[in-house]
Amino acid sequence: MTESMTAATFRQRFGGGKGRPRSRHKPGEMNKTEARYAGELERMKTSGLIVDWWFESVTFKLADDTRYTPDFMLMHTSGELEFHETKGF
Repeated sequence: MTESMTAATFRQRFGGGKGRPRSRHKPGEMNKTEARYAGELERMKTSGLIVDWWFESVTFKLADDTRYTPDFMLMHTSGELEFHETKGF
């Protein structure tokens, strides 16, 4: 027999944050953590540490139906590209 329970009961039994689901990421829109990091990248660009940076500009195909889009792509003064991922937890 399958037991049904409310979301509140589920959170009480198994945990689950602040009681609200995380919102889905909208491609091309930065969350607060990404926006703060973008500010840091702008400071790096202004100081000459990097040439430029781009947000969600590249998507890699890893396997069939498996893709990965890093948050940021940076170009160093040497021309080297580097990918950065930000997490809010």
